[in-house]
Amino acid sequence: MSDLKKQDFVEVEAKIDAKNDSLKKKRFVLKLVLAANVVAITALAVLFVYFQSLATKTVPQPSNTANEVPKTEPAVQETVTTAVSQQNNSSEPAEFLLEDVPDETNAKAVSEAPPEPEPRKISKEIADLRSEYGNDDIVGYITIEGTSVDYPIVQAEDNAFYLKRNIKKEEDAAGWIFLDYENDLGAINRNTIIYGHNMKRDIMFHAIRYYRDESFYKKHPRISVKTIYENTEWEVFSFMKTHVSLNYLEVEPSDEDYKYLLDEIRRQRFYDTGVEFGLNDKIINLSTCSVYKSEDMYRYVLSAKLVSREDAKVQ
Repeated sequence: MSDLKKQDFVEVEAKIDAKNDSLKKKRFVLKLVLAANVVAITALAVLFVYFQSLATKTVPQPSNTANEVPKTEPAVQETVTTAVSQQNNSSEPAEFLLEDVPDETNAKAVSEAPPEPEPRKISKEIADLRSEYGNDDIVGYITIEGTSVDYPIVQAEDNAFYLKRNIKKEEDAAGWIFLDYENDLGAINRNTIIYGHNMKRDIMFHAIRYYRDESFYKKHPRISVKTIYENTEWEVFSFMKTHVSLNYLEVEPSDEDYKYLLDEIRRQRFYDTGVEFGLNDKIINLSTCSVYKSEDMYRYVLSAKLVSREDAKVQ
């Protein structure tokens, strides 16, 4: 055999050997895959048998919960036991939940809760005035016996509306007697403010100016104010002319501000009435303009403290 043929034979033989090696590797890989599949199938079969055995086991029957009373507070325990006894003696099935048993502690708390207060009924007199004038802004009635101060009191959403309107909400330079928009005559604030013009004619708060004379005060020491709920009496303790810079218009001043206001009233009042007043008192301030146009930055203020209150007659 020539050298060329030998070489060709060797190359062919090498190719055959390489091909055989490749086939051996593929067979080996195939065997591994088959072995892995067998293992997986076996594992699945074992799991299936295991869970099948669990499913076929006997499930324990629940105990008769109708006869077993859950542990609870003594008061509730007794109630549940009684309910079980009654149901066992009945032909009906004993079906109930512990939640159905009343919680005596909560029931007691509910029974002791104060009832909702009924809405207060409005004073018949104020209701009649509202009907007469067709105005629900009417919140009270003020009287200083023996003077021209004898008017229904109105209240708007601001302190400007009734400056130039009368009780029928008609345009009127005399305005009307009105309560500060922040006040609540139903509750009676620490400081109640009522405004009215100082007219030349003896109307509105014209008569307030006469308190400059102490003898006038002695004849008219009380102010009566009827609210939508109560009839109140106020004892006058001061009349003063003050600059508008004095803040006497806070309805619920702090103790500090209230003390300052009361001290200023003592200092600026025309005379000492002998009436004691302090932080624990509720006061009313009737505010009106000064007599003179040159004093447009000053106000006459008549102050009184609350001395009595009683429920008004209602409808």
